[in-house]
Amino acid sequence: MRILEGGTVDVVMSETSLVYLEGLRYRPRPVIQSYAAYDAYLDQVNADKLQAPGAPDFILFHVHPGGDRYWFSEETRTRLAILQWYDDIGRFENFLVLKRRARSRTLLRSEGTSGQGRLGRPLGVSSEPYTLTVGSFAVRYSLLGQLARILLQPPRLDVTLRLRDGASLRYRATVPLFRDGVVIDRFVAEELGPARAFLDGAWDMLPPVQDVTFDTSQGWGFRDRFDYLLQRVHLTPEGGSPGAADGDWASVEGDTLLLRLGGALPQSSRDVEWSSDACGDGVIERVTPAAGTKIEASGWAFVVSAGKPADAVFATTGAALQPGILATALVGSSRPDVAQVHGQNARTTGWHLTVAARGIDPRKLRFWAFDMEARRAYPLCSAVP
Repeated sequence: MRILEGGTVDVVMSETSLVYLEGLRYRPRPVIQSYAAYDAYLDQVNADKLQAPGAPDFILFHVHPGGDRYWFSEETRTRLAILQWYDDIGRFENFLVLKRRARSRTLLRSEGTSGQGRLGRPLGVSSEPYTLTVGSFAVRYSLLGQLARILLQPPRLDVTLRLRDGASLRYRATVPLFRDGVVIDRFVAEELGPARAFLDGAWDMLPPVQDVTFDTSQGWGFRDRFDYLLQRVHLTPEGGSPGAADGDWASVEGDTLLLRLGGALPQSSRDVEWSSDACGDGVIERVTPAAGTKIEASGWAFVVSAGKPADAVFATTGAALQPGILATALVGSSRPDVAQVHGQNARTTGWHLTVAARGIDPRKLRFWAFDMEARRAYPLCSAVP
């Protein structure tokens, strides 16, 4: 938490106790609790706060249970503002740590496709790589529904999201939220991992939605037909990733930015001397496909010239003097069996990392043992057939 002590902090979505327990400088959005921003006006007030001068330097983002409501239908405008202005730099306990950028990314929104849907009938949703679809669904109350909403309680509207893998998820639909716009083409589960994929722009890793159906058991409360608008949204980078020399870290996932800010990793691949020596400072023991387009790799590493374990392992592409870094892992687990090979007092360490390898031939990946003190990376040998 030391990195947060020098700046102001907001918490998204609703759990704020950590701010007070850690003595952080709290700078909340005007509508503090995410579930309270239940219409476009309140959501936009919060979004404007995050885009204005004086916005919090950091956001602690966490997932809170939505109960019978789809949790990701809340604060759509605020989340799009976070995508523009904040970078994921790591994780603390059950929170993602987001840091404000010097310059925002540009959010581009298409004019969209409009049409008319009916309650009880599926409405198809398509998705494209590297884009999101924000859907606005103007389901309207009937005259009886409006009276019930004013005098008693609003009639219940439900929404079913059917995923391409066949799974169906049913939630209570909050009419103002779905009218004002919800990210509808990707399903974001109530877990930190999917939330992180969304905030990191790894949208293709999220389950695509095939169609959406609005229905009700209180048909008297709603008009049968509703208007909808589906708009494509994508981000264009402005000024690259945070910092002047971050371009080659753009594909790296996880906590690497937090480690770089703390001085545990170099700021750029240009700060690393990439050794041209023959491999011999460790071994890649396993390279296997993981979820989606990801690849998992593991092995052991030991910097022979320094007589110590590697500080980190990098995965890169290409054989140039400054290859692009795709992934990194801090080595940690003791490997006494390997240590015996290098001498009784040596302490060789194992490593494991995940590479987001979309469009990359796994056979062209290279792995390096990194010595932070020398700022030098040494190629690892492959034991993979």
